Amino acid sequence: MATRIDNLYVPSTIKIVESLKPSEIPKQRTEVDSILLNKVMTKYGNKCIHSGFIQKNSIEILERSIGSINSAHFNGEVYYNIKAQVRICSPNIGSHVSCKIIGKNQAGIFCVAFPLQVMLSPENHEDIEIFDNLEKGDDIIIEVLRQQILLNHDHIKILGKFVKKE
Repeated sequence: MATRIDNLYVPSTIKIVESLKPSEIPKQRTEVDSILLNKVMTKYGNKCIHSGFIQKNSIEILERSIGSINSAHFNGEVYYNIKAQVRICSPNIGSHVSCKIIGKNQAGIFCVAFPLQVMLSPENHEDIEIFDNLEKGDDIIIEVLRQQILLNHDHIKILGKFVKKE
C-alpha cells in the first residue's frame, strides 16, 4: 500500500531557544508570541532539522518561558525557551511512497513528492525493461531504500526502488 505524502507527516514537539533583539521587543506583551512565532516559522519552517522536514504552516507555540537576558553578552537580547508543536516528515526505510517522475537519463530517474526528492538507479532494479518503460510525468510508487536529511535544506534526499505504476 502506497503512502500519500500527507500521511508521512507526524506531529512532534520540539524545544528551541529563540531571542529578540531590543529593537524587536514590542511595547505590548501580547505581541511577543506572534513575533516569536514568525521568527520560528522563518527559521525552521519548510526546512530540515535533524529528525526531518518541518511543514511551515504546522508550527504552533505551545508554551514559552518569560525570557531571560544573558549577562555575559552585552547585546540586550532576551532569550526564550520555546516548546512548539510541528508536523515533521521523515519517511521510514521500506516505506512505499507515491511520487511523480520529472526527469530521466542514463544515470536513473528523478522523482518528486514534496519535500522528497527521489533518485531511482537502474542498479537497484532486477527488471530493467520495466524500468526503461517509465516516462517523464508518470505517477509511480517507490520504496525508500535510504534517506539523507541535511540541516536547513528544503528537501529530503531519497534513494528509492521502483515498485509499480499508479
